[in-house]
Amino acid sequence: MAEIVTVPAEKVLSFIQGGDLIDVAAVAKSDPDLLARAVAYSLLRRTYHRERLCKAILALITYAPKEYRNVAWALIQEVPFSHLLHIMDVIDKKENTRRLRMAIAVKIANTPEDEIVRAYFISPTNFRKMFSYLYLPREYVNDRKITHPNYRLAYKLSQLSMLEAMRELSLTPADLVRRYKIPLHLVMQWVQSPEEAYELAKIATPDDFVRHARWFRTILGDERFERIAISKIERVKDPFSFLSIKDHLEATGALTPNLTRIMEERAKNVLDEVAKNVQLGNIALIVDVSGSMDVAVEITDKLYEVFSRMSNITHLIAFNQYAFTITREQLRELRPSGFTSIGSAILLLAQELKAKPTELQAIILVSDLDENTSPWLDETLPLLKEFGNPPLIVIHCGDRRNLKINYPHAKIPVDKFHPRLIKDIVANIARLTSKISEERKVTEIVKERKPILEELGRIELPRRPPETLKTGYLERLLCSYEAG
Repeated sequence: MAEIVTVPAEKVLSFIQGGDLIDVAAVAKSDPDLLARAVAYSLLRRTYHRERLCKAILALITYAPKEYRNVAWALIQEVPFSHLLHIMDVIDKKENTRRLRMAIAVKIANTPEDEIVRAYFISPTNFRKMFSYLYLPREYVNDRKITHPNYRLAYKLSQLSMLEAMRELSLTPADLVRRYKIPLHLVMQWVQSPEEAYELAKIATPDDFVRHARWFRTILGDERFERIAISKIERVKDPFSFLSIKDHLEATGALTPNLTRIMEERAKNVLDEVAKNVQLGNIALIVDVSGSMDVAVEITDKLYEVFSRMSNITHLIAFNQYAFTITREQLRELRPSGFTSIGSAILLLAQELKAKPTELQAIILVSDLDENTSPWLDETLPLLKEFGNPPLIVIHCGDRRNLKINYPHAKIPVDKFHPRLIKDIVANIARLTSKISEERKVTEIVKERKPILEELGRIELPRRPPETLKTGYLERLLCSYEAG
């Protein structure tokens, strides 16, 4: 008898949203209802990791009982087509089933033309692989010519290069961004002239323009570049992003001195406003520099840049198998290595607080929580009671371990560093620590959010239309199209 795999709903949702790793095929076999509801729940709320969502759907349509394979068929029809292309990143050979091929062929036929074009330009490689690897119908079904215009368009695009497709559809790079909402960084490689770059610069969002400032400056020249840049800087939505990439932009010559000054002023004003509102106090910043924790060093460096403007960073501690105090300059030179003893950092912090009493508002720990060497975290956290139990804010990065922490805390999961994460991290920490400062009841305030199991029970699972189960349905759909 096959072993029944039991996985909590929280872990299934976490998997779909990019967190915990699970054997999703085993879940599809043992608890297909939970997996189907978790997929539907994540789709409804648009909170999912695209590859993980596709892997969950593949597991359902391949390994679940027939009823839930049909639910997976219906779920495929609800996934945005450009997101569905990630199936090609995660599919196993045994998951390339007839049911999957039919579901995707129907999805393509029912996808509006603009969405098909957008999906192609977002991921042309996966778009082409979907037709070739899955053996989707091309021009005929059972010797009948395919007449459905959307499907014909999709197949035609799958046979073209990017530049050929742009010529076929009479599209410019600016059209791709403006009409089809293709991310700017995907379009830049297809720019053929300074004038096309200038058109892109005019329609680019302020954030995108700043991120790709070096590219625009190189192509447009300083005069045109600065004229456009000045008009956008006052409309930058996310000045935190600029803080995180400022050093790189300056070092590579992306910004003129005048533009750097303007952006610095804008960012400083926003940080001053945030600092005034949240009134952050003393912060201890602890970073995991054990093996494979380069991302922790990078995130900590960016956090230091922001929090040094908004608070008083009284302690900066690094640890692997032992803990040591560092400066920001030393942090940038660290090369992660060794084992992991989170408790050693807490022990060192407690010793420093005892030697020089300081009222901490929060402890920020940047780590994967994969401790493997004593002293252990849970053994040392009680030492902080003497100092008021300052809340522990975990920036949970790398190969995250689900370590149970019996102490007032919150976790902010981060898969890998991206400049825009700075704003989210700062907002979460500011919200939690400011509440603690006001209410002084950390155990009631700093809690991890958990998905509500009852909500999954209220999810209505989609049903596969009965007509799609009839013999010849796909042939009729693709080959009997009449313009209406």
